[in-house]
Amino acid sequence: MKNKIFFCTALAIISLFFPACSSVQQTSEKERQKNNSGEVKDSLYVFDQASVKDTAQNAALQPKPEVQNTEVTFYLIQIGAFSTKESANEFANSSRTKIQDEITVSFKSDVNLYVVQLAEHYTSHDEAEKERDILWKIPEFKDAWIVSEQK
Repeated sequence: MKNKIFFCTALAIISLFFPACSSVQQTSEKERQKNNSGEVKDSLYVFDQASVKDTAQNAALQPKPEVQNTEVTFYLIQIGAFSTKESANEFANSSRTKIQDEITVSFKSDVNLYVVQLAEHYTSHDEAEKERDILWKIPEFKDAWIVSEQK
């Protein structure tokens, strides 16, 4: 009789335990999903390890901060432009007797001319206009104009 009770108890415990294990197995199967190639994958995502090379490549793809333009625009008053250096120097020497400002002669390759300008650089267009307006009162400089340069 003892054996019969032991056997029935063991059978009852096994019957209770076996469906529970089966239930865990079924839940585990439900958590899996198939990808396009039919492989079974766990639904749990584990982060990939990123190599130093990958990190460097990703950093290279990040937008670079904009570098501010360090060029400054300034304004010059040009009083003449000539095709020969001699003509430009002659006009500059004549102009130096009429105004007290320092005058320079330089070659501008973009226009292929020798230009005669006041040496002073103005940081605002308004300042340059005021000086140019004063020069316009002198007949030899009625054609003076403002040019802008960046440095």
